[in-house]
Amino acid sequence: MIGVKERDFAKSLVALVLGVDAVYTARLPRDAEGLAQEGYVAINLSKVEPLDLRDYAQARIELDRLEAALPGVGLAPDRRQYFQDYLVSVRRFLAWQEEPTQPFPTLVAELLGVSPGPPPLEPLLQDLAAKLRGGGYAGKLLDALRQFEQDRTVPATELGSTLEHYLDDARSFVSEHLFPLPEDFQFSVEVVSDVPYSAFCDYVGRVVQLNGDHAYTHEGLKHLACHEAYPGHSTHILRRELQVAAGEMTEDGLLVVTDTPTSPLFEGIGDFGLTMLGWHASEPERIAHAAMRLRSATALWAADLMARGRRAEAKALLERYGDATWAQSRLRFLDLPLRRPFIFAYYCGDQLVHELYGAHRGDHRILLAELYDRMQSPASLRLTAAERSHG
Repeated sequence: MIGVKERDFAKSLVALVLGVDAVYTARLPRDAEGLAQEGYVAINLSKVEPLDLRDYAQARIELDRLEAALPGVGLAPDRRQYFQDYLVSVRRFLAWQEEPTQPFPTLVAELLGVSPGPPPLEPLLQDLAAKLRGGGYAGKLLDALRQFEQDRTVPATELGSTLEHYLDDARSFVSEHLFPLPEDFQFSVEVVSDVPYSAFCDYVGRVVQLNGDHAYTHEGLKHLACHEAYPGHSTHILRRELQVAAGEMTEDGLLVVTDTPTSPLFEGIGDFGLTMLGWHASEPERIAHAAMRLRSATALWAADLMARGRRAEAKALLERYGDATWAQSRLRFLDLPLRRPFIFAYYCGDQLVHELYGAHRGDHRILLAELYDRMQSPASLRLTAAERSHG
């Protein structure tokens, strides 16, 4: 049961975060478009009123108050860790907005709660090469990968209908094996162009936007169906709405906030959907997943290079492991200051969720309890998992 003090503390945190978001969005350029106009808070389904803040200095005063109050809230160790990590993240965000030249590794570590070091690429390259050879794709690695993807590419005229088909399959699995979904919880597909992302899910509008400038394999569309809708972002948000309404989750579950310790788990749940649905076992699926992990890791190296002012090197690295359209889309994403640390949420979140899945032998009930029904930071998730293993 959630105590009154915990509920009140969570509402105070939500009010502060919404107040910070209001200060942040008020300072955005008037001509900002797309993701550039998105605030610190990406989605707000809460009815909590934001704090009326003049500036970030006033936000720090409220943050000090919350940090001082946290030890007296009477929380379980994992919940205390979660809120502590969240407060550290907000403090770093405030410092970043007041002084933009923050060390990039510090931003990644304190905003997201993950390791700021990009992973070595060599093991990922070796894994992909082995899987390509196993699938009959010989020769130089990148040539073999391009041939594989050319063989599996969905015609541009069939992108929308193919994604809708995979969304239907993924939705059926989630409703049967994870938790029943409401009949009206369904998403249409809109193919768009000239956007800095592969896909974007409008949870409130119930639309998945697909960047039609990109080429997609069948496996790539399966990934997007899982990541954006079932059992990824939209399913995750729905579950949080249901849990808050039932009194089983505090109000912070109704926010999706960029660059916080909740982000790696939010993105990790999205990427993990392929494994949950069993869309990771065929030969093409194994090759595609290895390529996705390589490109996800490459984006971390590109972010690190761009943070050091080496944009040309970042561009060359991205173009080496993906086509020009994908590379340009990643560069546009990484050009957005709010998104550059956030890129670490994808790779690190995928690793975290697979770590939990392996530790509990793929028990979907544990995934539901620990990932969907509890707000987590990377550190609180590991603490929860450790407590369960010793329990």
